[in-house]
Amino acid sequence: MERRIYVTETNDDIETLREGIRGRLRLLREQGVTHIPFAAAPKEAAAPVKEAPKAASEAPKAAAKAAPSSGIGAEIAACSACALRRRLYQPFAGKSVEGAVWFVTFAPTEAGAIKWHVTDGAELATFRKMIEAMRLDETKVIFKSVLRCPLPKDRDVAKDEVDQCMGFLKREAKALKPRAIIIFGDKAANAVSGLDKGVALLRAEPFEFHGVKVFATRHPSEFASNKNSKAEAWEDLQKAMDYLGIPREKK
Repeated sequence: MERRIYVTETNDDIETLREGIRGRLRLLREQGVTHIPFAAAPKEAAAPVKEAPKAASEAPKAAAKAAPSSGIGAEIAACSACALRRRLYQPFAGKSVEGAVWFVTFAPTEAGAIKWHVTDGAELATFRKMIEAMRLDETKVIFKSVLRCPLPKDRDVAKDEVDQCMGFLKREAKALKPRAIIIFGDKAANAVSGLDKGVALLRAEPFEFHGVKVFATRHPSEFASNKNSKAEAWEDLQKAMDYLGIPREKK
């Protein structure tokens, strides 16, 4: 009888895997999952006990508990449609909040993906400064990414891999109806717009993505190498503030 044993080689790998599991459980809890079944129901289950019909007034309350994109999130978590999925980095959807402002990047960071977040570390700190400067409620800002797995280190991402994940982003936008999308960096802007123009041209005017207004701007990673990029990003964020009805601070 063949036996297959999968061993994690180092303690660091074990801790990374543990942190990933913890992050996944936190995400499920945020999405309203209260328990995880560990075994399938028996084939011959006892006949279900009939319950008294619920009052008509209870039906809307029960329906309201389910987030409109909860089914999409489950599909993303189970996705294995392309080669980007890795053993430690399960695709993830992010939080499901209606009417939020989305910050969209091209792909999750390595450190963020381990914890099932789009961003982490210094990059996240910069995004939080942006949120504060825009006077947005951080609980109503959702981080999304075009790709749901980290970028491969040894090759470029294939077009079909981008297209696969873009299908999820389109469906989430339709279901959750964000107030606005702010998209960071050339690759993310090109993927969402469907144009190969880059932020330099796309930031000139906001565009539409399935009925949602999109503002393209520079990614924080550009701030150190491009001295104008930080000022341009602030200009673009202020355009988004104007659209959202947030008054600019008087000088």
